[in-house]
Amino acid sequence: MMKKILLAVLVAAGSIIFANHLAYAAEEEIFTPFYFPYTAESENWFQPFYHPLGPEKEKGQWFKPFISVREEYDDNIFLTRYGNEGDWITTIQPGFIIQTGSAKQKHKFILDYLADINLFADNNGENNNNHTLNTALQINLNKIRFDVVNMFHYFSERSGAEDVGRIDRTQDYIWPSITFNLNKLDLLIGYNYRMEDYRSDTTIGSFKGQTLTYEDLDRDEHEGTIETAWKLWPKTSLLCTFDYGKILHDTGKKSDSDYYDYLVGLRGEPSAKSTGEFRVGFRTQDYEDYGDDFESIVFDGSWIEKFSSRDFLRLDFKRTTYDTIFQDNAYYESTYTGADFRHDFTSKLYGNLGVSYQVNRYPTEATLDNLNDVRRKDDLWSTGVGVGYKFSKDITFDLKYQYRLRDSNFSTYDYRNNRISFGLRGHF
Repeated sequence: MMKKILLAVLVAAGSIIFANHLAYAAEEEIFTPFYFPYTAESENWFQPFYHPLGPEKEKGQWFKPFISVREEYDDNIFLTRYGNEGDWITTIQPGFIIQTGSAKQKHKFILDYLADINLFADNNGENNNNHTLNTALQINLNKIRFDVVNMFHYFSERSGAEDVGRIDRTQDYIWPSITFNLNKLDLLIGYNYRMEDYRSDTTIGSFKGQTLTYEDLDRDEHEGTIETAWKLWPKTSLLCTFDYGKILHDTGKKSDSDYYDYLVGLRGEPSAKSTGEFRVGFRTQDYEDYGDDFESIVFDGSWIEKFSSRDFLRLDFKRTTYDTIFQDNAYYESTYTGADFRHDFTSKLYGNLGVSYQVNRYPTEATLDNLNDVRRKDDLWSTGVGVGYKFSKDITFDLKYQYRLRDSNFSTYDYRNNRISFGLRGHF
Protein backbone atom coordinates (compact mmCIF):
# COMPACT_ATOMS: atom_id res chain seq x y z
CA MET A 1 0.00 0.00 0.00
CA MET A 2 2.85 2.40 0.82
CA LYS A 3 4.31 1.81 -2.64
CA LYS A 4 0.98 2.66 -4.22
CA ILE A 5 0.62 5.82 -2.13
CA LEU A 6 4.15 6.90 -3.08
CA LEU A 7 3.42 6.23 -6.73
CA ALA A 8 0.21 8.27 -6.50
CA VAL A 9 2.19 11.19 -5.06
CA LEU A 10 4.64 10.97 -7.97
CA VAL A 11 1.75 10.88 -10.40
CA ALA A 12 0.24 14.01 -8.85
CA ALA A 13 3.55 15.81 -9.05
CA GLY A 14 3.99 14.83 -12.66
CA SER A 15 0.45 15.61 -13.83
CA ILE A 16 1.00 18.98 -15.46
CA ILE A 17 -1.94 19.28 -17.82
CA PHE A 18 -4.98 17.08 -18.54
CA ALA A 19 -8.43 17.22 -20.11
CA ASN A 20 -11.20 15.69 -18.02
CA HIS A 21 -12.44 14.13 -21.25
CA LEU A 22 -9.95 12.21 -23.39
CA ALA A 23 -11.66 13.05 -26.67
CA TYR A 24 -9.18 11.80 -29.22
CA ALA A 25 -9.15 8.28 -30.54
CA ALA A 26 -5.66 7.91 -31.91
CA GLU A 27 -2.37 9.72 -31.78
CA GLU A 28 -2.81 10.99 -35.34
CA GLU A 29 -6.18 12.50 -34.47
CA ILE A 30 -6.67 15.43 -32.12
CA PHE A 31 -10.35 14.99 -31.34
CA THR A 32 -13.31 13.01 -32.62
CA PRO A 33 -15.82 15.82 -33.25
CA PHE A 34 -19.50 15.70 -32.39
CA TYR A 35 -19.31 12.70 -30.06
CA PHE A 36 -20.64 14.22 -26.89
CA PRO A 37 -18.20 13.74 -23.99
CA TYR A 38 -18.93 12.19 -20.63
CA THR A 39 -20.55 14.55 -18.17
CA ALA A 40 -19.16 15.67 -14.84
CA GLU A 41 -20.93 12.70 -13.19
CA SER A 42 -19.33 10.07 -15.35
CA GLU A 43 -16.81 7.59 -14.03
CA ASN A 44 -15.24 6.88 -17.41
CA TRP A 45 -13.56 10.25 -17.74
CA PHE A 46 -10.32 8.54 -18.74
CA GLN A 47 -11.78 6.25 -21.41
CA PRO A 48 -10.40 6.65 -24.94
CA PHE A 49 -13.05 7.30 -27.58
CA TYR A 50 -13.17 4.59 -30.21
CA HIS A 51 -16.17 5.73 -32.21
CA PRO A 52 -17.45 4.37 -35.56
CA LEU A 53 -17.11 7.78 -37.16
CA GLY A 54 -13.61 8.26 -35.82
CA PRO A 55 -10.12 8.09 -37.42
CA GLU A 56 -9.49 6.59 -40.84
CA LYS A 57 -7.68 3.27 -40.92
CA GLU A 58 -4.01 3.07 -41.75
CA LYS A 59 -3.21 2.04 -45.30
CA GLY A 60 -3.71 -1.69 -45.74
CA GLN A 61 -4.96 -2.24 -42.18
CA TRP A 62 -8.59 -3.31 -41.72
CA PHE A 63 -8.32 -4.78 -38.21
CA LYS A 64 -6.77 -2.88 -35.29
CA PRO A 65 -6.82 -4.36 -31.76
CA PHE A 66 -5.96 -2.19 -28.77
CA ILE A 67 -5.73 -2.40 -24.99
CA SER A 68 -5.27 0.01 -22.10
CA VAL A 69 -4.41 -0.75 -18.47
CA ARG A 70 -4.93 1.83 -15.76
CA GLU A 71 -4.49 2.19 -12.02
CA GLU A 72 -6.59 4.81 -10.23
CA TYR A 73 -7.10 6.03 -6.68
CA ASP A 74 -10.59 7.42 -5.95
CA ASP A 75 -11.04 9.10 -2.55
CA ASN A 76 -14.86 8.89 -2.55
CA ILE A 77 -16.04 5.86 -4.49
CA PHE A 78 -19.63 6.11 -3.20
CA LEU A 79 -19.86 9.89 -3.80
CA THR A 80 -21.19 10.55 -0.29
CA ARG A 81 -21.25 13.86 1.53
CA TYR A 82 -19.78 12.44 4.75
CA GLY A 83 -17.72 9.37 5.59
CA ASN A 84 -15.82 9.31 2.34
CA GLU A 85 -14.33 5.92 1.46
CA GLY A 86 -11.44 5.61 -0.96
CA ASP A 87 -10.15 2.67 -2.95
CA TRP A 88 -7.69 1.63 -5.63
CA ILE A 89 -9.27 0.63 -8.94
CA THR A 90 -7.57 -1.38 -11.67
CA THR A 91 -9.11 -0.91 -15.12
CA ILE A 92 -8.43 -3.09 -18.16
CA GLN A 93 -9.87 -2.00 -21.53
CA PRO A 94 -9.30 -4.36 -24.47
CA GLY A 95 -11.00 -3.84 -27.81
CA PHE A 96 -10.68 -3.74 -31.56
CA ILE A 97 -11.68 -1.74 -34.65
CA ILE A 98 -12.68 -3.26 -37.99
CA GLN A 99 -12.77 -0.84 -40.92
CA THR A 100 -13.33 -1.09 -44.64
CA GLY A 101 -13.20 1.79 -47.07
CA SER A 102 -11.32 5.06 -46.74
CA ALA A 103 -12.01 8.78 -46.94
CA LYS A 104 -11.75 8.63 -50.76
CA GLN A 105 -13.99 5.57 -51.17
CA LYS A 106 -17.76 5.81 -51.50
CA HIS A 107 -18.78 2.92 -49.28
CA LYS A 108 -17.60 2.36 -45.70
CA PHE A 109 -18.18 -0.03 -42.84
CA ILE A 110 -16.77 0.36 -39.34
CA LEU A 111 -17.23 -1.85 -36.29
CA ASP A 112 -15.57 -1.31 -32.94
CA TYR A 113 -15.80 -3.04 -29.59
CA LEU A 114 -14.55 -1.91 -26.19
CA ALA A 115 -14.61 -3.85 -22.92
CA ASP A 116 -14.23 -1.90 -19.68
CA ILE A 117 -13.28 -4.08 -16.69
CA ASN A 118 -13.01 -2.36 -13.29
CA LEU A 119 -11.58 -4.17 -10.24
CA PHE A 120 -11.70 -2.58 -6.77
CA ALA A 121 -8.94 -3.50 -4.31
CA ASP A 122 -11.05 -3.43 -1.10
CA ASN A 123 -14.68 -3.05 -2.22
CA ASN A 124 -15.07 -6.09 -4.45
CA GLY A 125 -18.84 -5.62 -4.55
CA GLU A 126 -18.21 -2.56 -6.76
CA ASN A 127 -16.41 -4.58 -9.45
CA ASN A 128 -18.07 -4.12 -12.82
CA ASN A 129 -17.72 -5.07 -16.48
CA ASN A 130 -18.95 -2.80 -19.26
CA HIS A 131 -19.24 -3.45 -22.99
CA THR A 132 -19.65 -1.06 -25.90
CA LEU A 133 -20.26 -2.18 -29.49
CA ASN A 134 -20.55 0.40 -32.27
CA THR A 135 -21.20 -0.15 -35.97
CA ALA A 136 -21.58 2.25 -38.89
CA LEU A 137 -22.38 1.62 -42.56
CA GLN A 138 -22.31 4.20 -45.34
CA ILE A 139 -23.38 3.62 -48.94
CA ASN A 140 -22.75 6.59 -51.22
CA LEU A 141 -24.52 6.68 -54.60
CA ASN A 142 -23.32 10.16 -55.60
CA LYS A 143 -26.55 12.12 -55.22
CA ILE A 144 -27.96 9.82 -52.52
CA ARG A 145 -26.22 8.55 -49.39
CA PHE A 146 -27.46 5.91 -46.95
CA ASP A 147 -26.12 5.80 -43.38
CA VAL A 148 -26.88 3.41 -40.53
CA VAL A 149 -25.28 3.82 -37.09
CA ASN A 150 -25.81 1.52 -34.11
CA MET A 151 -24.39 2.12 -30.63
CA PHE A 152 -24.94 -0.62 -28.04
CA HIS A 153 -23.87 -0.17 -24.43
CA TYR A 154 -24.15 -2.84 -21.68
CA PHE A 155 -22.80 -1.31 -18.51
CA SER A 156 -22.94 -0.58 -14.79
CA GLU A 157 -22.52 3.09 -13.98
CA ARG A 158 -24.05 6.03 -12.16
CA SER A 159 -27.69 6.08 -13.19
CA GLY A 160 -28.21 9.82 -13.26
CA ALA A 161 -27.24 13.17 -11.84
CA GLU A 162 -29.56 12.85 -8.84
CA ASP A 163 -28.47 9.31 -7.92
CA VAL A 164 -24.98 8.02 -7.18
CA GLY A 165 -25.81 4.30 -6.99
CA ARG A 166 -24.15 1.94 -9.46
CA ILE A 167 -27.04 0.49 -11.49
CA ASP A 168 -26.82 -2.10 -14.28
CA ARG A 169 -28.19 -0.70 -17.53
CA THR A 170 -28.49 -1.49 -21.23
CA GLN A 171 -28.72 1.20 -23.90
CA ASP A 172 -29.20 0.79 -27.63
CA TYR A 173 -29.22 3.56 -30.22
CA ILE A 174 -30.08 2.97 -33.89
CA TRP A 175 -30.01 5.75 -36.47
CA PRO A 176 -30.74 5.02 -40.15
CA SER A 177 -30.87 8.02 -42.50
CA ILE A 178 -30.91 8.96 -46.17
CA THR A 179 -29.33 12.14 -47.54
CA PHE A 180 -30.13 13.73 -50.90
CA ASN A 181 -27.40 15.93 -52.37
CA LEU A 182 -29.12 18.70 -54.34
CA ASN A 183 -26.41 21.04 -55.60
CA LYS A 184 -25.92 23.48 -52.70
CA LEU A 185 -28.59 21.90 -50.52
CA ASP A 186 -28.42 18.56 -48.68
CA LEU A 187 -31.66 17.07 -47.39
CA LEU A 188 -31.50 14.44 -44.65
CA ILE A 189 -34.42 12.30 -43.52
CA GLY A 190 -33.67 10.14 -40.50
CA TYR A 191 -35.19 7.99 -37.79
CA ASN A 192 -33.74 7.55 -34.30
CA TYR A 193 -34.57 4.72 -31.93
CA ARG A 194 -33.22 4.77 -28.38
CA MET A 195 -33.79 2.05 -25.81
CA GLU A 196 -33.06 2.28 -22.08
CA ASP A 197 -33.27 -0.84 -19.90
CA TYR A 198 -32.46 -0.76 -16.17
CA ARG A 199 -31.46 -4.21 -14.92
CA SER A 200 -32.49 -3.48 -11.32
CA ASP A 201 -35.72 -3.67 -9.31
CA THR A 202 -34.40 -1.48 -6.48
CA THR A 203 -37.00 0.96 -5.09
CA ILE A 204 -36.28 4.61 -5.93
CA GLY A 205 -39.22 6.49 -4.38
CA SER A 206 -42.62 7.50 -5.69
CA PHE A 207 -44.22 9.40 -8.55
CA LYS A 208 -47.87 10.46 -8.66
CA GLY A 209 -48.55 8.38 -5.53
CA GLN A 210 -47.04 5.15 -6.91
CA THR A 211 -43.89 3.46 -5.64
CA LEU A 212 -41.24 3.22 -8.35
CA THR A 213 -38.28 0.94 -9.04
CA TYR A 214 -35.53 1.47 -11.59
CA GLU A 215 -37.41 -0.81 -13.97
CA ASP A 216 -40.13 1.85 -14.15
CA LEU A 217 -37.57 4.05 -15.94
CA ASP A 218 -37.29 1.55 -18.83
CA ARG A 219 -38.27 3.35 -22.00
CA ASP A 220 -38.31 3.45 -25.78
CA GLU A 221 -37.78 6.69 -27.65
CA HIS A 222 -38.73 7.20 -31.30
CA GLU A 223 -37.62 10.31 -33.14
CA GLY A 224 -38.03 11.45 -36.73
CA THR A 225 -35.68 14.07 -38.17
CA ILE A 226 -35.72 16.32 -41.22
CA GLU A 227 -32.61 18.42 -41.71
CA THR A 228 -31.49 20.72 -44.50
CA ALA A 229 -27.87 21.79 -44.91
CA TRP A 230 -27.43 24.77 -47.21
CA LYS A 231 -23.82 25.25 -48.29
CA LEU A 232 -22.92 28.82 -47.47
CA TRP A 233 -19.24 28.15 -48.33
CA PRO A 234 -17.52 25.10 -49.82
CA LYS A 235 -16.84 23.58 -46.37
CA THR A 236 -19.59 25.12 -44.21
CA SER A 237 -23.36 24.61 -44.20
CA LEU A 238 -26.29 26.34 -42.55
CA LEU A 239 -28.42 23.77 -40.71
CA CYS A 240 -32.18 23.78 -40.19
CA THR A 241 -33.49 20.81 -38.21
CA PHE A 242 -36.93 19.65 -37.19
CA ASP A 243 -37.39 16.71 -34.79
CA TYR A 244 -40.51 15.01 -33.56
CA GLY A 245 -40.07 12.48 -30.77
CA LYS A 246 -42.12 10.25 -28.53
CA ILE A 247 -40.92 8.71 -25.24
CA LEU A 248 -42.79 5.63 -23.98
CA HIS A 249 -42.13 4.05 -20.58
CA ASP A 250 -42.60 0.29 -20.38
CA THR A 251 -44.57 0.08 -17.11
CA GLY A 252 -46.61 3.27 -17.51
CA LYS A 253 -45.78 4.59 -14.03
CA LYS A 254 -43.60 7.38 -15.38
CA SER A 255 -45.11 10.04 -17.64
CA ASP A 256 -44.76 9.47 -21.38
CA SER A 257 -44.10 12.54 -23.50
CA ASP A 258 -44.06 14.03 -27.00
CA TYR A 259 -41.56 16.67 -28.06
CA TYR A 260 -40.83 18.98 -31.00
CA ASP A 261 -37.41 20.51 -31.70
CA TYR A 262 -36.81 23.46 -34.04
CA LEU A 263 -33.06 24.09 -34.47
CA VAL A 264 -30.71 26.16 -36.63
CA GLY A 265 -26.93 26.08 -36.70
CA LEU A 266 -23.67 25.61 -38.59
CA ARG A 267 -21.64 22.55 -39.55
CA GLY A 268 -18.26 22.26 -41.20
CA GLU A 269 -15.07 24.33 -41.33
CA PRO A 270 -15.89 28.06 -41.22
CA SER A 271 -12.17 28.83 -41.28
CA ALA A 272 -8.91 27.02 -41.89
CA LYS A 273 -8.47 26.56 -38.14
CA SER A 274 -12.08 25.88 -37.08
CA THR A 275 -14.15 22.69 -37.25
CA GLY A 276 -17.49 22.22 -35.59
CA GLU A 277 -21.19 21.81 -35.41
CA PHE A 278 -23.53 23.87 -33.28
CA ARG A 279 -27.33 24.04 -33.22
CA VAL A 280 -29.66 26.14 -31.11
CA GLY A 281 -33.44 26.28 -31.06
CA PHE A 282 -36.59 25.62 -29.09
CA ARG A 283 -38.17 22.47 -27.64
CA THR A 284 -41.74 21.90 -26.52
CA GLN A 285 -42.22 18.68 -24.58
CA ASP A 286 -45.66 17.65 -23.31
CA TYR A 287 -45.93 15.10 -20.49
CA GLU A 288 -48.97 12.92 -19.75
CA ASP A 289 -50.69 13.68 -16.43
CA TYR A 290 -47.92 16.04 -15.35
CA GLY A 291 -48.42 19.75 -14.97
CA ASP A 292 -44.92 21.08 -15.64
CA ASP A 293 -44.33 20.66 -19.36
CA PHE A 294 -41.00 21.75 -20.83
CA GLU A 295 -40.88 24.73 -23.19
CA SER A 296 -37.48 26.30 -23.51
CA ILE A 297 -34.30 26.86 -25.52
CA VAL A 298 -32.18 23.78 -26.29
CA PHE A 299 -28.80 23.45 -28.01
CA ASP A 300 -25.97 21.04 -28.71
CA GLY A 301 -22.60 21.14 -30.41
CA SER A 302 -18.84 20.77 -30.43
CA TRP A 303 -16.27 23.24 -31.69
CA ILE A 304 -12.56 22.64 -32.33
CA GLU A 305 -10.11 25.48 -32.79
CA LYS A 306 -6.60 24.77 -34.03
CA PHE A 307 -4.49 27.70 -32.88
CA SER A 308 -1.26 26.18 -34.17
CA SER A 309 0.23 22.80 -35.03
CA ARG A 310 0.66 22.22 -31.28
CA ASP A 311 -2.34 23.91 -29.65
CA PHE A 312 -5.96 22.78 -29.87
CA LEU A 313 -9.11 23.81 -28.03
CA ARG A 314 -12.36 21.84 -27.96
CA LEU A 315 -15.64 23.33 -26.66
CA ASP A 316 -18.78 21.26 -26.01
CA PHE A 317 -22.33 22.46 -25.30
CA LYS A 318 -25.60 20.70 -24.58
CA ARG A 319 -28.98 21.62 -23.12
CA THR A 320 -31.80 19.08 -23.02
CA THR A 321 -34.11 17.10 -20.71
CA TYR A 322 -33.64 13.77 -18.91
CA ASP A 323 -35.82 11.39 -16.91
CA THR A 324 -35.44 11.71 -13.16
CA ILE A 325 -36.04 9.64 -10.03
CA PHE A 326 -36.35 12.66 -7.74
CA GLN A 327 -39.56 13.25 -5.75
CA ASP A 328 -42.55 13.62 -8.08
CA ASN A 329 -40.55 15.17 -10.93
CA ALA A 330 -41.02 13.74 -14.41
CA TYR A 331 -37.76 15.21 -15.74
CA TYR A 332 -34.96 17.66 -15.11
CA GLU A 333 -33.40 20.11 -17.54
CA SER A 334 -29.64 19.93 -17.89
CA THR A 335 -27.25 22.52 -19.33
CA TYR A 336 -23.65 21.47 -19.94
CA THR A 337 -20.56 23.36 -21.10
CA GLY A 338 -17.05 21.98 -21.30
CA ALA A 339 -13.64 23.07 -22.54
CA ASP A 340 -10.53 21.00 -23.23
CA PHE A 341 -7.16 22.39 -24.23
CA ARG A 342 -4.31 20.29 -25.59
CA HIS A 343 -0.71 21.35 -26.10
CA ASP A 344 2.02 19.25 -27.71
CA PHE A 345 5.30 20.08 -25.98
CA THR A 346 7.24 17.82 -28.34
CA SER A 347 6.37 15.17 -30.91
CA LYS A 348 6.12 12.67 -28.03
CA LEU A 349 5.05 14.71 -24.97
CA TYR A 350 1.63 16.36 -24.75
CA GLY A 351 -0.54 17.83 -22.00
CA ASN A 352 -4.20 18.62 -21.46
CA LEU A 353 -6.24 20.95 -19.28
CA GLY A 354 -10.03 20.63 -18.96
CA VAL A 355 -12.98 22.10 -17.11
CA SER A 356 -16.73 21.53 -17.31
CA TYR A 357 -19.84 22.94 -15.68
CA GLN A 358 -23.30 21.42 -15.62
CA VAL A 359 -26.45 22.75 -13.98
CA ASN A 360 -29.56 20.59 -13.45
CA ARG A 361 -32.93 22.15 -12.60
CA TYR A 362 -36.09 20.33 -11.47
CA PRO A 363 -39.55 21.77 -12.20
CA THR A 364 -41.62 20.41 -9.27
CA GLU A 365 -41.19 21.71 -5.73
CA ALA A 366 -39.98 19.30 -3.03
CA THR A 367 -39.49 19.26 0.76
CA LEU A 368 -36.14 18.00 2.06
CA ASP A 369 -33.28 19.04 4.38
CA ASN A 370 -35.54 21.45 6.31
CA LEU A 371 -36.44 23.21 3.07
CA ASN A 372 -40.12 23.35 2.16
CA ASP A 373 -41.56 23.63 -1.35
CA VAL A 374 -38.22 24.30 -3.07
CA ARG A 375 -37.24 23.41 -6.63
CA ARG A 376 -34.04 21.39 -6.62
CA LYS A 377 -30.97 22.80 -8.39
CA ASP A 378 -27.59 21.07 -8.69
CA ASP A 379 -24.33 22.67 -9.83
CA LEU A 380 -21.70 20.18 -11.00
CA TRP A 381 -18.09 21.18 -11.57
CA SER A 382 -15.26 19.10 -12.98
CA THR A 383 -11.67 20.01 -13.70
CA GLY A 384 -8.54 18.04 -14.45
CA VAL A 385 -4.91 18.14 -15.52
CA GLY A 386 -2.63 15.52 -17.02
CA VAL A 387 0.26 14.66 -19.26
CA GLY A 388 0.90 11.91 -21.81
CA TYR A 389 4.00 10.48 -23.44
CA LYS A 390 4.16 8.50 -26.70
CA PHE A 391 6.83 5.85 -26.43
CA SER A 392 6.11 4.91 -30.03
CA LYS A 393 3.38 5.37 -32.63
CA ASP A 394 1.30 2.68 -30.92
CA ILE A 395 2.19 2.93 -27.21
CA THR A 396 1.18 5.87 -24.96
CA PHE A 397 1.52 6.47 -21.21
CA ASP A 398 -0.43 9.14 -19.32
CA LEU A 399 -0.85 10.57 -15.83
CA LYS A 400 -4.05 12.33 -14.78
CA TYR A 401 -5.84 14.06 -11.92
CA GLN A 402 -9.52 15.05 -11.74
CA TYR A 403 -11.60 16.95 -9.19
CA ARG A 404 -15.42 16.79 -9.14
CA LEU A 405 -17.91 18.76 -7.06
CA ARG A 406 -21.69 18.66 -6.81
CA ASP A 407 -23.30 21.57 -4.96
CA SER A 408 -27.06 21.17 -4.48
CA ASN A 409 -29.53 23.40 -2.68
CA PHE A 410 -30.55 20.13 -0.95
CA SER A 411 -27.30 19.43 0.88
CA THR A 412 -28.03 15.69 1.06
CA TYR A 413 -26.82 15.46 -2.53
CA ASP A 414 -23.51 17.34 -2.09
CA TYR A 415 -20.18 15.58 -2.60
CA ARG A 416 -16.52 16.19 -3.44
CA ASN A 417 -14.33 13.73 -5.27
CA ASN A 418 -10.65 13.49 -6.22
CA ARG A 419 -9.28 10.91 -8.63
CA ILE A 420 -5.73 10.29 -9.72
CA SER A 421 -4.66 7.72 -12.29
CA PHE A 422 -1.87 6.49 -14.54
CA GLY A 423 -2.17 4.16 -17.48
CA LEU A 424 -0.68 2.62 -20.57
CA ARG A 425 -2.52 2.00 -23.85
CA GLY A 426 -1.44 0.49 -27.11
CA HIS A 427 -2.55 -0.28 -30.68
CA PHE A 428 -1.40 -3.31 -32.60
